Amino acid sequence: MYEVEAVVGSDFSGGGVDNSDVPNYIYRWTEADFKKALRAFDPRGRHTFRFFYGLNLPYELAGWKKSSVKLKVIKAADPVLRGLTRVFKKQCNTMAMVALKPRVPDDLWPWLKVDDGGVAFAREYAGQHFKEIEGSGLSARPREEAEERVESS
Repeated sequence: MYEVEAVVGSDFSGGGVDNSDVPNYIYRWTEADFKKALRAFDPRGRHTFRFFYGLNLPYELAGWKKSSVKLKVIKAADPVLRGLTRVFKKQCNTMAMVALKPRVPDDLWPWLKVDDGGVAFAREYAGQHFKEIEGSGLSARPREEAEERVESS
């Protein structure tokens, strides 16, 4: 879907890509899409998400298309739709999204820790949650503990 109406509404002189007369493509984000994208971009910890919803009825579009019937239907449906979308907010056709980055160290995942000013994997977590892989020489235990075990053998 493309924002043709935005270009028409700008008298064909803007409203599109880089404010040109080429319509933008519309990607319909969902809450889940937004959360997945942000978590993939910054996987260090828990993000805080806020979503805001609104209903925008196409009064202008009906006027541009010179359709008095469509305009009358929109005006008649307006109070009903606004009432329904107050109760069922996710049924609105406009959504704003806000994400707050994880606070380091408070919001880090339990398998991460602050190390030398950065974020690193917490080997202690692996030692508590994973077994040593028998015969492979691989250990999830912290290095110091694994080295002590080898020396005492």
